[in-house]
Amino acid sequence: MEIKNLIKKVFVLLLVLFVASCQDEVYEASNTSNPQDTLVADSDLERSLRTTLSRDIFINNFIGGRSCYKVKLPIDVIANGVEVEIKHNKDFKEIRKIFKESDSDDDILEIIFPITLYDKNEHVEFEVNSQDELDELIENCETEEEEEEVDCISIQYPISASIYDANNQVIDTVTINDSEEFDDFIDDVLDGNLIASLNFPITLILSDASTIEVNNNMELLSAINEAMEDCD
Repeated sequence: MEIKNLIKKVFVLLLVLFVASCQDEVYEASNTSNPQDTLVADSDLERSLRTTLSRDIFINNFIGGRSCYKVKLPIDVIANGVEVEIKHNKDFKEIRKIFKESDSDDDILEIIFPITLYDKNEHVEFEVNSQDELDELIENCETEEEEEEVDCISIQYPISASIYDANNQVIDTVTINDSEEFDDFIDDVLDGNLIASLNFPITLILSDASTIEVNNNMELLSAINEAMEDCD
């Protein structure tokens, strides 16, 4: 009888050790699974995302969104009273930064004219000399309803992201519906020292209305950088 009890105790002990070992393996695997796909402050991906999101927000809110025209840089603008020269795509982040300085601000952006636009339909450049002239162009812009016009590169929304605890277990999933929400989400993640990653695949829309699908952070970074080189 004692031998049976001893065998039973040994079996239970081995079972406990086996389960503990499996848990350690799962924990270690979860800790090392896709570490490159987390959002990291001041990384190449974070900087590139900020650039494309800021440009997208500017185009959507102040140049009529996905319209017939592409803005030719450089341009000068006044954001909440601060003059900003936009020579490259990365400079659009400065506008977003100024707008975020105070939540109570009624954000005002004034474009300093003249600016040069590129007509995507006629394939010509021309000068615009006033906000009224720009508004009229935007109002009269005609695009195919089923074709989503993009100035450079844009994310096809909605997308989602996962937030993890210290053990890399998913504790929340966030749906992101547009570029402003995405930019704010990155702020929340970095300011709150959260562990978060985008959920792939993500579809990107290019300026010729074609789409590409990316499956990880490296592919996303590469696609953004390649498109931005053509747009700068």
